[in-house]
Amino acid sequence: MTAMKEKIREDVTITHLKANSLASEPVAFCHLPLHTVKTSDLVFTKPFEIMIKEDVDSLDAFVVYFDNFFATSREQVIAEDARAESWKDTKGGVSFTTGPEGEETHWRQGLLLIEEGKNTSLKGGQMVKGDITYRKRKENSRELEVEVSWKGTGDVNKQLWIMR
Repeated sequence: MTAMKEKIREDVTITHLKANSLASEPVAFCHLPLHTVKTSDLVFTKPFEIMIKEDVDSLDAFVVYFDNFFATSREQVIAEDARAESWKDTKGGVSFTTGPEGEETHWRQGLLLIEEGKNTSLKGGQMVKGDITYRKRKENSRELEVEVSWKGTGDVNKQLWIMR
């Protein structure tokens, strides 16, 4: 059992969460336009900033997922703050989310469990700021490395997860 516990925070856990399990509102950190995205765009480091909704004893994980917007033309611009759950397109485009506020899909969400000792308590209204990096794994190009550095209270923390 100990051997299993040691590795539980290294891999991204694919699961479906309920929206009420989130300590903050969702925040988009990367937009990839379907009509123009290139392979090189899929390796990135982006900043993020989330505000904690209410006091939490411990920041236990980050949750990642994606929204898709299918516009009716290549020229149509999707707003940076658009959320698939509430996006309305007068031209007939459609969207869907793989996030906790949408219906469960086979993609689900990626749960990035934080290593013990890095999961501090946070107060409602407090900001957590950081950077998230996505890159192919050198050992297997079909796997991703997801690295997050963040600061809530105390020191800057950093952790790497593998999405297999």
